[in-house]
Amino acid sequence: MKVFDTLIVGAGSAGCVLANRVSEQPDHRVLLVEAGPADASALIAMPKGFGKLLADPRHAHFYPVEPHAGNGHRREVWARGKMLGGSSSINGMVYMRGHPADYDEWERHHGAIGWGWRTLGPCFRRIEDHALGADTLRGADGPLKISVHAGQTVLTEAALEAARHIGLRKLGDINRLDHEGAAYLCYTMHGGVRQSAAAAFLRPVRERANLAVMTDARVSRVLFDGRRASGIELRHPGGRMERIEAGREVILSAGALESPKLLQLSGIGDGALLQRFGIPVIAHRPAVGRNLREHLLTMMQWRLRDWAGSENREYAGWRLAINALRYAGPHGTRDRARRRGGRMREAQ
Repeated sequence: MKVFDTLIVGAGSAGCVLANRVSEQPDHRVLLVEAGPADASALIAMPKGFGKLLADPRHAHFYPVEPHAGNGHRREVWARGKMLGGSSSINGMVYMRGHPADYDEWERHHGAIGWGWRTLGPCFRRIEDHALGADTLRGADGPLKISVHAGQTVLTEAALEAARHIGLRKLGDINRLDHEGAAYLCYTMHGGVRQSAAAAFLRPVRERANLAVMTDARVSRVLFDGRRASGIELRHPGGRMERIEAGREVILSAGALESPKLLQLSGIGDGALLQRFGIPVIAHRPAVGRNLREHLLTMMQWRLRDWAGSENREYAGWRLAINALRYAGPHGTRDRARRRGGRMREAQ
């Protein structure tokens, strides 16, 4: 059986950062396991490519959601990234740090010691390379490049002016201590290229001799020696099973849906529920798999009297083809070089 000091399950936003930080010690062997493929598709680097990726089962997980009162009894399907970078390789790239009061509430009232804004604020600052430059809240020397929406139009300016008329301030940066207001969004993009967690945190350290990356490998459960996590069991394409031992620790960073699911499959969760499915109980933890809160998104669409200031028609028909050629010019060579340099050392 292969042995690594640390096994990291899931190469999404958290997994890529963990792989970077944990592998800083040269004598500490780290394996990062991802159920999806490498982030080699040109559609990942191209910001507008996420529309296609969201419908691609090779690069996305699809989770059907049962209708319930909280979602208006509607049928929903949630999509999550399935590749290196996880959902950061498939999302809309909007950079939002969350409200500081929410982090403080987690720490004060929900037992999340160390997750208050006093701790996390400086962490955000350290990871940022922000186009607006550094100040007491923003960073400018970190690995994650952040840009500000540059395409001001008649329509967007009119929307901000309408917000002012109803009492909302126009903000220069939406990620301040007080989020109350309207502003142009910030994005995890740089030079027209997506800045996923894989691009920002994993790719710069992929040549470390003590870091191995395994793609297209789905972890089926965590292995236990008594109550100690001792390794993982995973399935390769074609059905071949493999067990890998953890010398020190197993870290689950497979997301808000897959991590609790994996805990349950491994025997950690509501004991009665696990027994009903024939899963031996390692630890009775009723909260595992419960109390998920998805963020609320409200979409508004308006029909325009004319096309003044709108970009909608640029993404259909012959205009789409022309814009794709414009984008491919400066980015085609760069992307091909990125993919050649991005071949990671596979765990044999």
